[in-house]
Amino acid sequence: MPHHRDTATTALAMVGLPARGKTYIARKVARYLNWLGHPTRVFNVGSYRRQYLGSHQPHDFFDPDNAAGKAALLGMATSALDDMLSWLGSGGEVAIYDATNSTRVRRQMVQERCRKHGVPVVFIESMCNDPAIIDATVREQKLNSPDYADVDPDTAALDFRARIAHYERAYE
Repeated sequence: MPHHRDTATTALAMVGLPARGKTYIARKVARYLNWLGHPTRVFNVGSYRRQYLGSHQPHDFFDPDNAAGKAALLGMATSALDDMLSWLGSGGEVAIYDATNSTRVRRQMVQERCRKHGVPVVFIESMCNDPAIIDATVREQKLNSPDYADVDPDTAALDFRARIAHYERAYE
């Protein structure tokens, strides 16, 4: 007879500006927890955005004053969150919600949706104020992402830094 164990589910929600290591941390935590035997999965909102809206969104798409962009981003965030909660409900143990979650309103939405499903959530904020590290992350990681495929590296870096500036204006 198979051994049955009751498993608690938990959501970890990343918080932080772009290029601050959220995805790196999320993947490392997921890898470690899976290694320990806890079914863990990362739900990356940027992957949802690329899949459903395409890879090449200009920086002004991320401007908090861009109503259409803001609505589209909320839609992707909600889709990832719904998939995460569904996965947890079907046997997953730890889900990592990988997004900027940079406003109180967004974090409150994540917390309320998780609470409705009986899933506790822990927010993990990744902060980095070292310009050299941020620049290295922009150059090494972001410019090799699908968002900037076939884009001149200098043009891509300028666009990504403008995207970061949009998030900085709204960050709480």
